[in-house]
Amino acid sequence: MSLSSLAQDEPETAEVILAIQLEELKALHHHSDGQRREDTRDGMALALDVYREELQNFRSVLADFRLGQCIGTALDEAAVQAALDLAEQEAQSRDRLSRDISSDTGSVSSEASLNAEESSTANSEDDVYHSCAASAASNEADETCFGLPALQDATDQPLGRLHACVVCDQALTTHEVITTPCSHTYCMTCLLTLFETSMRQEDLFPPRCCRQTIPLEIAEPFLTRESTQQFREKTIEFATPDRTYCCNPNCSTFIPPTAISDGHATCPSCHDQTCSICKQHVHVGDCPQDPHMRQLLDLARTSGWQRCLDCGRMLELVTGCNHMTAEFCYVCGLRWKTCDCAQWDEARLLDRAHQMVARDPARAPAAAAGAGAREEHVRQIQDRLRARHGCNHRSWIRREGPRRCDECRQQLPLFAFECDRCHIWACQRCRLHRL
Repeated sequence: MSLSSLAQDEPETAEVILAIQLEELKALHHHSDGQRREDTRDGMALALDVYREELQNFRSVLADFRLGQCIGTALDEAAVQAALDLAEQEAQSRDRLSRDISSDTGSVSSEASLNAEESSTANSEDDVYHSCAASAASNEADETCFGLPALQDATDQPLGRLHACVVCDQALTTHEVITTPCSHTYCMTCLLTLFETSMRQEDLFPPRCCRQTIPLEIAEPFLTRESTQQFREKTIEFATPDRTYCCNPNCSTFIPPTAISDGHATCPSCHDQTCSICKQHVHVGDCPQDPHMRQLLDLARTSGWQRCLDCGRMLELVTGCNHMTAEFCYVCGLRWKTCDCAQWDEARLLDRAHQMVARDPARAPAAAAGAGAREEHVRQIQDRLRARHGCNHRSWIRREGPRRCDECRQQLPLFAFECDRCHIWACQRCRLHRL
């Protein structure tokens, strides 16, 4: 391995090698002083000069490498300029040192000066190097590198401080993360993924963390122009009740309310016209009865589904109370709290209790306790679910082991988060963005 590669890969080892070589140079000076024959003086002096030049080059490599490390962490122009000024001072010091050494190679006092200044410079550089390393390792705001104070951004956070992305847990510096209104930090990739996913999954729109909406302005500098325009279009689409989509099956583009007149909706993409009432091709006269829609409504009635009052989609309640996210009752379909329906279905509540017991045998009574103990455990969970049906999922615990998210149904190989009130299991994304 070359000295340059060693200085970059193992700087501490390179420091030790430099110190040893300096001691060797000192020993050679003392050994050769007064003992060299006249006919070998020129050859020995030439060898020492070459040796000294190699040491100076090696020391320059180390200094340049440490300077590069510090400049990499100092983005502020003033800090970079100060680091360059210090490097220039070190270069001048090396020039003076070289001139002093060259002026009297055989002088003991000159040798002592050389050794003292080289030792002082090496120690100083070593201090600077370890200061930079300590700053990167400990992430403390008061560390300095090349004599420069730690930089701070607009939020008074030290530049070297690391922040963990709340989704992927990647450790990044302050200028590499984005802070949401709830003070969580995201890496750019995870935040953009959230925005892109929210435009495909309406239940994630608008993007939010801890139930607080993440404004478009935070991610807009990192989105493409097309993605930004698409996000604004989706904002209009998802806020529109009784939406109309192009009846052309090869298009199916959302038609905004501004493109609908007298029940005729003109597609902004293919320019086909759609009836905004029956959602079929535009027709003359009254809107005929749609047989496919009638079949779907009959199936929904038989299956116990309900139609969302906002978007018109069919919904099936798998678990939980009858209060739907879109603020309507799952039993009768009316707006929430405008009917006398029960807040939950006891049969569905019992099924949920059995599911929770079956999926978490560690908390269930031992088999030796008998079926009675198991049924009592199921009844306790059912009572707990009934008492906490309006859970706001504010407190979570981490459960290790393979599990499946109750919201997105994703299989989680390592762990899941469990609400300590209603015991729902959720992945990190659903915990932050859905619940």
